[in-house]
Amino acid sequence: MDRVVRDRVDRLIDRGISEYPDLDISAKAITGRIVRLYNLVLSRFESVFNSHGVNFFMYITLAHLRLAGEPYELRPKELLKSSVITSGGLSNILNRLQKMGLIDRSRDNEDGRGVMVRLTSTGKELIDKLYADIVRKEHELTRAFSKEDIDQLSALLRKFLIINEF
Repeated sequence: MDRVVRDRVDRLIDRGISEYPDLDISAKAITGRIVRLYNLVLSRFESVFNSHGVNFFMYITLAHLRLAGEPYELRPKELLKSSVITSGGLSNILNRLQKMGLIDRSRDNEDGRGVMVRLTSTGKELIDKLYADIVRKEHELTRAFSKEDIDQLSALLRKFLIINEF
């Protein structure tokens, strides 16, 4: 019989059951692990971000611009929709990226009042290196999983996100 290895979340759940016997805290088995995974992944990515002089939110912004395809530009509204950044946060990030020479901002030809954000050649070069480094780090993090494990976990996480999308 396989022995189930218990983790920190299991121990927190045990304490929660003891302290709150009238509450069903079973969902913490999922949400607690998601929070821990978020922190684990970001901590592993941190060295990659630091080596390239960016942070997580700058990476997300550059990646969205790069993944938009040529000419690697989006409206700020489109960047907000596709990321986890607030509008105030995005303004600060765009200012920093522009000072670093990684993006340019120009008038939106379709809406003269609007702005377009575009990767510079330096920004494209940086995100191409950074993206490849992050992909390698992702493979390191998931190396213990089989293809079937990855497919199964991916399907469950997708379902979780679709049900709870905001």
